[in-house]
Amino acid sequence: MIFDIVEKELAVISPSKAKQLRDVYTPMIAKLSDFEKKFKDVMALKQDNIKIARAKELRLEISQVRIRADKVRKKLKEEYTRANKAIQGVYNQLEWAVADKEKALKEVEDTPKRIAAEQVAKLHNIRAAELAKYDTAIISGELGVMTPEAWEEYLKGAELNYKKRLEIEKKQEEERIAEEKKRKEMQEENARLNAENKRLKEKRRETEKKQEEERIAKEKNNCLSILKDDDGYEFIDEKDMVWVLPYLVKEDSFLLRKEPVPPYMHKRDIDRNYCTVISETIEEGEEPTDALARALIEEAGLVLHTGMVHSPLHVIPIMKTTSARAWIYFIEAYEYTLKEPTMDGSEIEKKSSTFRMHRNHVKRNIFNSTNHDFIVESLLRRYMSMKHIEKTQRWKPFGYSDEHK
Repeated sequence: MIFDIVEKELAVISPSKAKQLRDVYTPMIAKLSDFEKKFKDVMALKQDNIKIARAKELRLEISQVRIRADKVRKKLKEEYTRANKAIQGVYNQLEWAVADKEKALKEVEDTPKRIAAEQVAKLHNIRAAELAKYDTAIISGELGVMTPEAWEEYLKGAELNYKKRLEIEKKQEEERIAEEKKRKEMQEENARLNAENKRLKEKRRETEKKQEEERIAKEKNNCLSILKDDDGYEFIDEKDMVWVLPYLVKEDSFLLRKEPVPPYMHKRDIDRNYCTVISETIEEGEEPTDALARALIEEAGLVLHTGMVHSPLHVIPIMKTTSARAWIYFIEAYEYTLKEPTMDGSEIEKKSSTFRMHRNHVKRNIFNSTNHDFIVESLLRRYMSMKHIEKTQRWKPFGYSDEHK
């Protein structure tokens, strides 16, 4: 079996080299075949001193064959190593003799290819510089080999895409600037509205504070403020007020009030709820239009978005027994919201209500009845007569939000 293995190893070299190795190693291999039988005999013995002695004797014989084979191996290997070095040395001399010439001849042979490659690289760099103007990604290794026609088309496409991109970026920047401007304007408008609302609320708080102080003062004095002039004429000193008659255009109706008015019932206690107009006292330092908006929200819950208001030509004295004067407003409401009236918290206010009256019912329910005051009849007659004449410049746009509440 070992001879077969050796023959396979020798098959890869020349026959002469194989014969040389076969002549050297065949006697050693033959001895190994004899050792195989001796090895089996020793291993079959029982374990005693005789087996130990024979095992040592056989091992030494095998070792001598192996050592001899190794010496032969080293000697043959040194010869082959020297031969390899000699072969490599001869080759090196041959290579040195022809390498430079071969390299020079190769350069001559490749000159057309080199020149063509240099021209392609030069053309690539020129075209890449042109593309750089349009901020276009460069296709590596392809610009220099394009035909002039293909290059012109590619360059035109790059220029067109660049211009489109600039237009898009310009539009986006303009939109960003416009959006930023709009945002700032909205912030400024919100700040202005917040400041205005804050001012109105502060003004309202001041007014309420002053009202409360005046109420407390009146309770302490337990009397009205009655004044007397140099001639001895006595009259009640009261604050001015607003009277307002809202007309809901889409509903063709007026907003009126039903109130239990104690002075009206003092001499006649038949009708406990009298029909009157929406009204409000103008507090100290308050503008009439602010009192107007407050009256509409507190008594009617009317938030007017768009409408027209007829401003009073002048402030009208109410009667000879009081210093109070009235600001009369006629309102035509186009777009509005009706909410729950906020009311001022008084007991009279809790018993009162605001209602709609269709224009066709005014004659029957107001002009031909007695459960109303002079104010509501006067304002209704004046407004309905105004509807038959051309509106004057005293009609102006009017609207407000529920921030006035």
